[in-house]
Amino acid sequence: MKLEGSRVLLVGGSGAIGRELSKILTHEGVDWITTYRQGSKPSSSGNLELIPYQKFSQLTTPVDLVINAAGNYSLGWAPTDLMKNLESNVGVSLTIAQLVLDQKIPVITLGTFFEKAPDHFQPWSHYTTTKIAGVNLIREAAAIAGTSHSHLYLYDNYGAEISRGKFIERLITAAKTKEIILAGDGKQVQDLTAISDVANAIISEARNLLTRDDCAGMREMQIRSYRVLSLLEITEIFQEIVGVNLDIHWNHLEPRRNQVFEIWDSASVLENWVPEIALEDYFRSVLTKL
Repeated sequence: MKLEGSRVLLVGGSGAIGRELSKILTHEGVDWITTYRQGSKPSSSGNLELIPYQKFSQLTTPVDLVINAAGNYSLGWAPTDLMKNLESNVGVSLTIAQLVLDQKIPVITLGTFFEKAPDHFQPWSHYTTTKIAGVNLIREAAAIAGTSHSHLYLYDNYGAEISRGKFIERLITAAKTKEIILAGDGKQVQDLTAISDVANAIISEARNLLTRDDCAGMREMQIRSYRVLSLLEITEIFQEIVGVNLDIHWNHLEPRRNQVFEIWDSASVLENWVPEIALEDYFRSVLTKL
């Protein structure tokens, strides 16, 4: 089966990655259904159905593929934050798992470096734990159904339509407002991929799963830019291109250890796909908006 003309369920259509995927799915001629959290409807509602999470389990429309692009619900410590993550990461995964079992369809899930090194992220441990539990539920369902499950990891991304408080977004905001940035030692390294490249990588894997007959089983692959930069290097590139000197207070916050990156860096990389957008090109596009 080809991607074009197929029917895809996009879980998390209101998120940053979901919004990018919706554009590509529409352009590729895919019939797609999307789910969203209450109060955060996606900019595009899909050309079949728009379903809030609370009614997700009632979906009866046959689909050819599921893409779970749902992000974190909360990184807070309150009991309500834990319940929200249970609903988002485990509850939704249960529904996807049941759908995979019922319709015997392939599924793509997304992960982050959090999952590769949960012991390093105790402040967000319940998010990481519930995320891993949800992925494992889908993995088991796909194995029982005899279908394929691709779990794609990325370290971080940039260029989203919605603000998420990421370091690059903080640089852009500071360039506009002249506000002070408090940071660690700047030595933390990142592998940053443009969000449009992330979406294209997911679509590449979706096309792979729908067109090959030998994809059954579980596999984990990275989506990455192949370019590792420290926060200091990212800041230097940004200031040079945009032409600003930001007021950044380094060594003000507890630095994140690079052992986390080393663990994440050991995974296999998604084949038959390469990123197209360079960080410098994105910064030049930002310059026109400042």
